[in-house]
Formats: sequence, C-alpha cells, structure tokens
Amino acid sequence: GPPRQVVGQWMPIRTDIGILYAQKSIQGAHTALLGVDNPSPILSEAELEADALNCKVLLLPNPYMISDKAFQVMQNFVKHGGTLITEARFGLRDANGFLSDPPLIEKLIKVRYLYTESLDGKVPLQHPSVLATLWRDVVECTDGVMAHYADGHPAWIEQPVGKGRVIYATFALFASALLPENHTLLVWIRKHLPPSPIGIETSDQVEVTHSPDGQA
Repeated sequence: GPPRQVVGQWMPIRTDIGILYAQKSIQGAHTALLGVDNPSPILSEAELEADALNCKVLLLPNPYMISDKAFQVMQNFVKHGGTLITEARFGLRDANGFLSDPPLIEKLIKVRYLYTESLDGKVPLQHPSVLATLWRDVVECTDGVMAHYADGHPAWIEQPVGKGRVIYATFALFASALLPENHTLLVWIRKHLPPSPIGIETSDQVEVTHSPDGQA
C-alpha cells in the first residue's frame, strides 16, 4: 500500500523533530534518531513548500534538488530559531534539475562552494573515529568549522543564522551514519536534537503488562 504519512501512527510522535523525506539517506536519518523515544514525522516537499513546519529541528537528507520556495521556507525556519541539519550537495540544483548559481548553501551560510567529488571508500576526518563516505563538497570556510578532513578541507560546519543554527556536513552525513564504526558521528547529530519530553531515570519508572498469551 501507499507509505504512511508518519511512522508509528499507533503512538504519539515527537513533533519537535522533523525529517524531510528523501529517497536516499532516509535510513541514516532514522538511525540518528534511534533512542530519542517516540518516532518523528516525515515531511513531504509539499508540506515544506506550504510552510507547514511544526518542529524545532529539521533533518534534511540528500538535499541535492531544492525549489526556491522550499529554500525560502527553510531559511525562514532557521532565522526564526530552528535548527537545520543537512549534508553535501545542498541545493546544487533547483526543482527542475538546473544548476543553481550560486549553490544555495552559499545563500544560507558563510561558505564558498568549490566542487563536489566522489569519495573512494571511507575517508577519515581528522577526528579518527569519524568516517565520511560517498561524496564530499570541497568548500572554503573560516566561520564555525568544527572538524576537517586530513587534507585540511572543512568537513563539519556549524553557523548561527538569525535566531537559529545550520549544521552542515560537507559529506554524505546520513549515509555515513549507517557505518557501524561511526558511533561518534551519531553523537554529533544527536547533541543538536531537542531533549526528549519523556525520560526514564530508574527501573522503578518502567511498567510492563503481560497479556494472557504471554506477550508483554
């Protein structure tokens, strides 16, 4: 059947975190959210362009093609206090597949895009426990660079925009998050998520009910 609007429709969802739907990297985005309690909604491009964002943090996987309207909504979302977490190839093409000149990442944060290149295997960042895969944007940036590749190019950029913040990984962030050795990368993503409204401190706060057939 058709895909559901949100995952876990039988339980309350976390409306303070949104994930923009993308065919690629969506699994990595969900992996990054494992352990943050209730599932988060998946937003369609139509909802994004309609400015129907009702979240505090937006995960944007595979941001290769972005319409002008969607970009304006995301830009306003960040300026008014939202956090955008995104990855390589941000807005390189518009909704019709034409090259954006300049790439939209240059309109969003203080960065100069040079080119995108494919990565041969797993490429380590200077932080030894983080690996990048698939491709990376080669950019010039002096503000908010939190991590570099071994060759000195920026790999992880965090910049304030208005009242909000943009987290820009210059590699395939969410696909890389699927690598079993990239636990540190998951930590980097999760530290920017809002705190869970539900917390369990002790086992006394957990209640398990057994049904007659023996299932919990």
